Amino acid sequence: MRGRYTALAILALAGGTAGGIALERFYLNPANIVGPDGPEILYWVAPMDPNFRQPGPGKSPMGMDLVPVYEGEEPSGDPSEVTLDAAEINAIGVRTALSRMTEVAPRIETVGFVGYDEHLTSHVHTRVEGWIEDLKVRAVGDIVRGDQVLFELFSPLIAAATGDLVRAVEAGDPRILDAARNKLMSHGMSARQIAEIEAGGELVRNVEIVAPQNGVVIALNAADGMYLQPGALAFSVAGLSQVWLIVDVFERDIARLSEDMRAVARF
Repeated sequence: MRGRYTALAILALAGGTAGGIALERFYLNPANIVGPDGPEILYWVAPMDPNFRQPGPGKSPMGMDLVPVYEGEEPSGDPSEVTLDAAEINAIGVRTALSRMTEVAPRIETVGFVGYDEHLTSHVHTRVEGWIEDLKVRAVGDIVRGDQVLFELFSPLIAAATGDLVRAVEAGDPRILDAARNKLMSHGMSARQIAEIEAGGELVRNVEIVAPQNGVVIALNAADGMYLQPGALAFSVAGLSQVWLIVDVFERDIARLSEDMRAVARF
């Protein structure tokens, strides 16, 4: 008798357990959960990412509770589309405007100045020591031409070398004549002035210092009677065939600059 009661108790316990499992699976299945009005929950989504879906409740990757999507409320159209209501648009500060043609990048406005092209700058030095005589160009900003005489330099070395040239012409020895010419050229005398000495047969004590190119005088370190040593800078001349426009740009705008980009200058 006791064995029969024991068997019945075991059967009742097993039946209750099986029934509980069946009820749990039925009522806790998200597909069988209904809202207040009875629509079926299709799936659960993240509030901030509708593409994150789960079959049941849980947490989104951002730690937020998933929200249900009921039958008839599923989004239509492209799932990648984002739809915002008026409150959301106002909260995130969305602004709209009519499309129009304009520059993609804003212009950079700055100030600057016109400078000389340093690639077109030449310097005038003397090759022998001496004293400036007959200074012809006297101010920074003066315009000069190539081979224009800037000043004459009196030098004892030049006087001695021109004497050697005159004597070489009188002697008629080609080798001595070439040596005398080369010596004067090494002292900075031009071929034109050497030819004039040969033709005139007279001693010359000054050498003409000429402008190396067309341009404007941008540096002047010469005055009548001034003593110059070899290598001393007397003049600087800048060509004007091309100039530089030098401007200041803020550091934040440097990345937007590129070679050959268009620029407009107003004076």
